[in-house]
Amino acid sequence: MPKKAVRREISIDLLRSFLAVVETRSFKSAGLALRLSQPTVSGHIARLQQVLGVALLDKSRPGVWLTPAGEVTAESAREILALHDNLPKRITSRIGQPSTATEISFGCPDELRCWLLVPAFAEFQKKHADVRFIVKRGTSEQLLDLVEAGKLSATAVPTRVKMPSASRSWQQPLNWVGLPGQEIDGIAAIPFAAPPDGLLKDIVTEELTRQQIPFAITFQAAHLDGAIVAAREGLGVTVVSGPHIPTGLTRLSGNGRLTDLPHVWWGVYVSSDDVRTTELMEELATMLETSVQSAQHT
Repeated sequence: MPKKAVRREISIDLLRSFLAVVETRSFKSAGLALRLSQPTVSGHIARLQQVLGVALLDKSRPGVWLTPAGEVTAESAREILALHDNLPKRITSRIGQPSTATEISFGCPDELRCWLLVPAFAEFQKKHADVRFIVKRGTSEQLLDLVEAGKLSATAVPTRVKMPSASRSWQQPLNWVGLPGQEIDGIAAIPFAAPPDGLLKDIVTEELTRQQIPFAITFQAAHLDGAIVAAREGLGVTVVSGPHIPTGLTRLSGNGRLTDLPHVWWGVYVSSDDVRTTELMEELATMLETSVQSAQHT
């Protein structure tokens, strides 16, 4: 007879302590922020690792550094806590008026660190308590098709050229990033921690091929955060869009063999068939432009 799957109960308190440590980069600061003792915070992290069965923090390095499993857990913890903390307000706002809720579906492409947009969505919802966000992931091409078909309220995706159909658009550089002091010139092939299949990966591989620069994909990430974690762990260099460089990495573009990469155009696209008011969607487009421009940081 097959064994029953073990149900793992993960307390909100454990996730909150873990996220506080991640965001403050300190057990002591996390304890102060949560009004808990440092041993209590440490105990929460130990318990969370035990429940999940994985190491979340990299103990081989000084300070607070996440393992790949820790990065995934941090992203999920942000989403879970955002939903948990907002639940009472959502219930209150919907009692007696369930039909007035406005649902906005946002398409987050694989080239974007989606969890960094959650605070902006929360801020938007403070102004519009009847709004409910649904975030869907996909390739840039898939999301643009869904917006065009009226099956998605909005998305923000990168393209090679400026698109006239974008409600908002801006140009951002593509930057090579890697560990400080990482040596590239003395090796046969550039180790590339590749982002998900899509525009960023295509531009990099095309540019390296065009310049006849040998490279090897040493890590293929399922999402952009995975490529960034791989670069932090020394598995290779990777590429990010925008002026902000993720914590623990440094800009390598223009350094020896890593020549400057082409810029990309980011655009916010809003469904023309959307039934929401023009003012609401215009405000959303402005919010997304500001958020996406800073969403490569951290």
